[in-house]
Amino acid sequence: MSKIVRIVVINSKEDAILFDDALEQAGIPISTLDTEDNNLQLGNLQQDISLTEKGFKAQKDNLIRILSHELKTPLNIIMGYSQLLLNGNFGKLNPQQQIIIKKILGSGEDLLNLTKRISNLFQDKIGYLTINSEEFSLESLVAEIISEILPQAENKQLKLHLSCNLPNPLYIGDRDKLKQIVTNLIDNGVKFTNSGYVKITLSEGTENYLIIKVEDTGIGISEHDLYHIFERFWQVDQSLQRPYSGLGLGLSLVKTLVETMGGTISVKSYIGIGSTFSVMIPRYQHSSQKLPQNHEQATRATNI
Repeated sequence: MSKIVRIVVINSKEDAILFDDALEQAGIPISTLDTEDNNLQLGNLQQDISLTEKGFKAQKDNLIRILSHELKTPLNIIMGYSQLLLNGNFGKLNPQQQIIIKKILGSGEDLLNLTKRISNLFQDKIGYLTINSEEFSLESLVAEIISEILPQAENKQLKLHLSCNLPNPLYIGDRDKLKQIVTNLIDNGVKFTNSGYVKITLSEGTENYLIIKVEDTGIGISEHDLYHIFERFWQVDQSLQRPYSGLGLGLSLVKTLVETMGGTISVKSYIGIGSTFSVMIPRYQHSSQKLPQNHEQATRATNI
């Protein structure tokens, strides 16, 4: 004989008494549970689940670190021999062969850059990143990045704008890390914009901070997804048939680097209208300075 069991959760003792009285008047037998015991069991179960999740995450992170490291050697060999072929060290190549070798080199560089991004993401195991400081023009750096990404934008008939509102474009800090930040943001804007433009604006912030703003007229991000976009491996479209490539590492890397350098990042986005990412970063950083992840100054104004 089948039986239907219904569990009723009651939040107060008074409500429980009223509920029991109602059941008694209706002639329905009452089955009670030891609330404290069940709460204890539930707490233990939640703790076990939490420990299991942490274990899986640690194993996943370790696997990704190993894969990233092991991929570098064969990739460097593939790219090295491809470059020798392209240079004619083993004989002259015809135009079609040159195109093929260039594609191999290009794909190898993409994979190598991906392994570098993963390595950067997992440097927070140590908790510190070293800042290599040098003096350079922020405007010139962004112009250089735009020239590198311009062919991708032109293929989609997008316009790339640079608006520099800096009386003094001088920046003293880690050029390579800042280039990774800006490159990822512009590349993201181009990737998710099918028509219109991607605009980069440089301006002065307060207390020797600079503001780098990347605005696009792309597909936009929903309010729900905004809370996840800086997570590792997060993709708005999780399906295997998604139209946009990538592993969801770019924005996570950007956030890690920005906060490590004592800055903040925020985003505003509307579906079908576009997105605007704003980075506020200190103008001056000393060479060999070691800054902790999620440093106090970095986390004070990160608004999503």
